[in-house]
This record gives sequence, C-alpha cells and structure tokens, in this order.
Amino acid sequence: MSLTNTIVNRPTTIIVIYIVLISLALVVLPNLAVELFPEMNLPMMIVYTAYSGASPETVEETVTKRIESVISNVSGINTLMSTSSEGVSMVMIQFDYGTDLDEASRSIDDNLNIISDMLPSDASSPTIFKLNTNMMPVMNIAVIGSNGRSANELRQIAQDQVQTALDRVPGVSSTTINGGQDEFVRVAVDQNRLEAYGITLSQVGQVLFPQNYQIGAGKITEGDIDYLIRTNAEFTSLDEIRRTLLSSVNNYDARGNVVSTTVITLDDVAEVSYAFKAANSQVFINGEPGVYISVSKESDANSVQVAAAVNKAIEELNRNLPESVSLYVT
Repeated sequence: MSLTNTIVNRPTTIIVIYIVLISLALVVLPNLAVELFPEMNLPMMIVYTAYSGASPETVEETVTKRIESVISNVSGINTLMSTSSEGVSMVMIQFDYGTDLDEASRSIDDNLNIISDMLPSDASSPTIFKLNTNMMPVMNIAVIGSNGRSANELRQIAQDQVQTALDRVPGVSSTTINGGQDEFVRVAVDQNRLEAYGITLSQVGQVLFPQNYQIGAGKITEGDIDYLIRTNAEFTSLDEIRRTLLSSVNNYDARGNVVSTTVITLDDVAEVSYAFKAANSQVFINGEPGVYISVSKESDANSVQVAAAVNKAIEELNRNLPESVSLYVT
C-alpha cells in the first residue's frame, strides 16, 4: 500500500501521529541548545609571555624574537605573527588545516623549554593557548558620543560605567575595551633640581613605590627616558603626589640647636600631571575615532543566552549613561 493510500484510508492514525510529533517538538525544541558559533577548534595557537614593566622594545628583543626563532621550524606552521607591547609578548601561530594540533603544541612546548634559561628571569614562563570558536567575542559594543566627546573620554566612561556592569552579566567571562588611550600619572623629573638638592632618581622611585595602589601604573621621566612606576598604597589626588616627602634637612644655629627644617617634596624636583599612554590600536566608528567593547563568554555558556543578557544590560546602561553617550551592538 502506498503512503498516499495509507493517509487517505487511515486519517485518524495519521492525525494521532501528527499530534504526537507536534507534542514532542514543543517539549524538545525549547531544551535544544542554540549556538551562534558551534564550538570548533581553529588551527591557531598563541604563545603568551608576561614581562611586567618592560618596554615594547625590550619585550621584542629579549622575549618575542627568541620565541619566534625557536618555534619557527615546527612542522605545519603556515603563518607566524607577533605583537610586543608594554609588559606583554604574544606570538600568534597559524597552522595548515589538517595539522595535528596536539602534536604541534607538544613540539612548541619542547622548543620553548630549550630557551627557558635565555628568557629574562623576571618574565613569566611562556603559555600556549589553543584557539577555538568559544574564544571569539560574542558581540562587540560601540560606545558612541556626541558634543565633541573624544575617544579618550569615551574610554574613561566605558571603564568607569560600562565594563564592570557587563562583567557581572551571567555567562560573560571577560570584556576588553578597544580604542582611546589609558590615563596615567606622569612624573617628569628635573635632573638639575635633583642635583641641587642632592637627591637621586633612585630615591624618588623608592619613595613613590610604596605610596600608590589605585593609580597602578605611572612613569617617572628623566630627560628623554620614561621609567615605569609600580606602587602599592593609595594616592587620592595629584596634589597629594606632589606633596610626597623626599627628604628633610635640619638647620642649626651656632649653638647646635635646630632652628628650622628644610622639607623637600616631589613638587620641588618634578612636574606631576596626567597624561595618556600611546594607543596600541586606533578605532574608527562611522569615520570618527571611537571605542568599542568586545564581550567574550564562558566556555560552557550558551552564546544566544549570553547575547540576550548583554543586550538587556545595554538597555539599562543606556538609561543611565550621560545624555551624549550611548551603546549599540555592532
């Protein structure tokens, strides 16, 4: 009997089967995981090395070039790219499709062990990351401003008001702000004034290092050289930094009594101001310098659900941001 005759002669049976299938669909479909990007390994790896406080040039010469030279002969490599930035080396390796990535990873690790003693002692051990689609951002969010707001202002707003809120969204693993420049405290030391007071640059650094935690990273500038400052207490203003005591000298009279004390502060030997770090990348939105935030999800989180939750957070944020600033998904 043909399928057509069965349908005509047994309509009740067919209706029952149809109802069962519809019922199953209603039960099962809502529980099926839907992913924007199904998990898939990519033929790419990153070798990441941290070298805190080192300049991009130092990172390039002492870390990145040495890593590139030792892994360049690993079988299956298609393209080798690298980025050396302040305190960070990243070597990106793209393999030919079909390469055994587990074997390639072991080979890279073996080669890195060969040069472990050649890397700076205070640099971290190189770490190998295999890339997959779960590491791709779920979405990018543009931060748009009007009334002449600069990219640096938008970056500050993104850091202060947006990033923390997005990091709290369930399923979000990390957020990264791109565009604009980070603000830091710049201490420009006058060498002539240092010598006049008998103070060394090392003394200035020793006094500043234990004083500041919130500012986090700044620079001491002597001549054409910028020295990174890393500190671990808290300043609340530039004036407080300027008033930092460097030295005090007692002045005596003929009888040996202290008649006065000369106090030397940072303000006596340096100019303290806010400045902006050099931009590692430039972002343009509709032809204008701008800022965007990349949102990545946790490996076991559902992309569609995370995206929906982030969109809800964006709606709330847009109601509370300054009138001339808004967010939208690109």
